Amino acid sequence: MLGLPAGLTLLVLLSGAALYALVHRVLVGQFDQLLESRARGLTVLVEWDDDLVDLDDLLALPGSGAGHDGNCFELRAADGQLLLASGVPDGQTLQQPTQADGYWNLTLADGRRARALQWSFQAREDDARLPPAAPRPEMALTYAASRVELDRQLRVLALALGAFCLLLPPGLTAMVWAQARRGLRPLDQLAAAAAAIDPAHLDRRFADEGLPAELRPIAAALNSLLDRLQRAFTRERRFTADIAHELRTPIAELRTMTEVALLEPAGVAMPPPDLLIDILELSLQMDRLVSSLLTLARNEAGLEPARRRPVDPVELARAQWNARVARARERSLTLNWNIEAPVLLHADPDMLAMALGILFDNAIDHAPAGDHLRLTLTSRDGLTRLSLTNTNPGLQPEDVAQMFEPFWQKDPSRGDGAHSGIGLALLAALCRPLALGCTARLDADGRLVIELCQATDVAALVAPATPQQISL
Repeated sequence: MLGLPAGLTLLVLLSGAALYALVHRVLVGQFDQLLESRARGLTVLVEWDDDLVDLDDLLALPGSGAGHDGNCFELRAADGQLLLASGVPDGQTLQQPTQADGYWNLTLADGRRARALQWSFQAREDDARLPPAAPRPEMALTYAASRVELDRQLRVLALALGAFCLLLPPGLTAMVWAQARRGLRPLDQLAAAAAAIDPAHLDRRFADEGLPAELRPIAAALNSLLDRLQRAFTRERRFTADIAHELRTPIAELRTMTEVALLEPAGVAMPPPDLLIDILELSLQMDRLVSSLLTLARNEAGLEPARRRPVDPVELARAQWNARVARARERSLTLNWNIEAPVLLHADPDMLAMALGILFDNAIDHAPAGDHLRLTLTSRDGLTRLSLTNTNPGLQPEDVAQMFEPFWQKDPSRGDGAHSGIGLALLAALCRPLALGCTARLDADGRLVIELCQATDVAALVAPATPQQISL
């Protein structure tokens, strides 16, 4: 509100100065044309007759050649000798010090400001039909005219522009202030609406009715931000509740077992072995949960830097499957390997191994007994894809979108207590620093497909495509 009036005022001042200079030039140019026309009229009256300068016509002007409207002139020979003067105040000469033709300003002895023109010419032949008897001499006419009226017009113009420029700043300031306050009123409304939003009222949104068109995209962006914040707060609250739920059960069991152990007779030195085994299993379960939560939090916060280098995903997958093959055999699960295009993925080997281990654990824990798992590695359409397919009974398409949420489980009762619902959320967090996409879908047969993908320009082909079918 301060800069705009100041800028506009400066612009108007510069424009006023330019306008004054332009009008000044036009008026002075017109005045000079008038001087020239009058000087030409006087030079026509100077004749050359029989080797003499004839000034009779010039002297015959009204007022003894005093010119028009009290103006004055001097006629001099080429050597500077004054031949005739008219209207020049006593004791003053009109001759320019440089004795050069042109226009200049001067002040007459009577105080009048005048503008003068010096004009060099040759006298006109008395009889143009006869050849000149001798060369015509050069003469100079100096004509001066009062510029009082010209100065008055320029003063009026300067006063008008000055008054305009003087009144403009306060007028502009008032106008800009009023328009700015009017234009900023919707921003004040947005600010008031934003001040009313807190964690307890994240469902409030900015209304775009009545907002100027320039502010509607801002309101839409703020509403989108509030949507994301609301989802984040909802996830955070659910995450806290889920942590409390997952830890409450083993802590309650540990407390119960400890109380039972304290009820033993005083002579019993150690609790029964079965009780110690149960306590150990509960401790390990809590340790796994806390470790998974810490790993998930560190990955989501970017505190686990990925040391990426070319790695063979098939080799890592074999190592992770071999570590779990005993559990798979207990449930009669087999894994088919379909390696269409062996490639190297650009990834951190430890993070990728952990991600593959989570994939296998999820399939072994949720696939029905006797299921055939399938691991596929392909490279086409600019993407390298590594996917694991297994049957997951009862899983619906709407469930797939929630699978990577922390603590999400198909069975909300969490009856078995063995699974915390952290695995797939940790898998998604591990994939982000590895530049791996992580998606889940149901194929045409209703089987769950969890896929990791990376751009082919990041992955490097290491061997010709040789399809493999391996069953373990």
